[in-house]
Amino acid sequence: GGTLALGGDTLNVNSMNFSGGTISGGGMVSLTGTNTWSGGTLDTAMTVNTGAELTISNSITLTGTTLDNYGTVDWTNGSITLGSAAAINNEFGGVFDIANSGTFSAGDATALAFNNYGTLEKTGNTGSSSFNNYTSTTGVMLNNESTGQVEVDAGTLYLQAGGTNTNSSNTAPAFIVDGGIMAFANETFTLDGNTTVSSVNGGQVEVQGATLATNGYTLNLNALAFSSGTISGTGSVSLSGTNTWSGGAPG
Repeated sequence: GGTLALGGDTLNVNSMNFSGGTISGGGMVSLTGTNTWSGGTLDTAMTVNTGAELTISNSITLTGTTLDNYGTVDWTNGSITLGSAAAINNEFGGVFDIANSGTFSAGDATALAFNNYGTLEKTGNTGSSSFNNYTSTTGVMLNNESTGQVEVDAGTLYLQAGGTNTNSSNTAPAFIVDGGIMAFANETFTLDGNTTVSSVNGGQVEVQGATLATNGYTLNLNALAFSSGTISGTGSVSLSGTNTWSGGAPG
């Protein structure tokens, strides 16, 4: 339950077991090898380097800092709480696996984000995971960047705090829903590029009370369930496959 204060230094670790207390200061924790994080608060920067692994196995907190992943993060249990403008950056080549039914929770009303340049995937658990909102206009946003890909292979991934997508690739779709459900629920998700959502093996995209802002771009869908909310903007929605519209409205 103590505090490790790094000052401005870098702590290089190749086998971390972080179970409680606080790591703070203006320095950085640089991880290689195999590491676990099962409790406690991170109040200084942490980097999971290429080839390294970090398993998050219980509830943890990031406050006022960043977690940068170039390797592999396996989140197996608990919740991840972000506060004081904290961010998780899943960098190009990094894999962040949601293998549980946990939540990205907003600890306050500051700007909080998961910025995805690599692969964010939900696997191995049929329950629901979510990016939660703190108020009606704040929460942990999912920003899928130009090289990012989000895959939902099991259960439901709720995007409750809005976000953005700038991946406009047709050959490497921004979102792949492979047997699971990706639900836009609450807040505004903005397209900053033509966006393709590929649904396979019974996968489905649901719009539940959110606003999808097309922003002049095209949203390509092949398994949409639109029950409430708004699809708005100067862009367009291109549907193929089997889709349902039971509520909500174009804006």
